[in-house]
Amino acid sequence: AHGSFTVASALMSTEMLEQALLTPSRAWSWT
Repeated sequence: AHGSFTVASALMSTEMLEQALLTPSRAWSWT
């Protein structure tokens, strides 16, 4: 269970990083 939780948290952090990187580019494309 601990291993799957680590993987899940890693995926969540990756999603957050992707969102953080994609949001500015989207804002730039909208302007």
